[in-house]
Amino acid sequence: MKSYIIYIIIFFTCTSCDSEHILIGDIKGFVYDKTTNKPIEGVTLYTDSLSFNYFGKSKTDKNGFFYIKGMKTKDYDSYYIAIKNISYKLILESENYITDTIDLEKYDKNILDSINLKTIYLKPLEK
Repeated sequence: MKSYIIYIIIFFTCTSCDSEHILIGDIKGFVYDKTTNKPIEGVTLYTDSLSFNYFGKSKTDKNGFFYIKGMKTKDYDSYYIAIKNISYKLILESENYITDTIDLEKYDKNILDSINLKTIYLKPLEK
């Protein structure tokens, strides 16, 4: 019986070594002009530069589409430290548009594999 329990412990230890903890899922979506309903190319997306999940700056393509790769860690201690220092605010900036901030927590309460923001509409600056 003791050897059976030892094998179970070894099995779970080995399988848990390969598991990954998701810090924040992949983020994707589109950015459109609120008045013309057309995609906006070149919108800059980023998080707080001091946060653990800072990924630099990303831009939308000609279709207004963006995709930001999520973050994972294999080490639970790193996960525990990192989860406290993650920014859930996604900032969107573009010339001639009002800067917008998206709260990712309202889209992703359970930190799943992917956050689909669908379509985000930016309001043009008044001239």
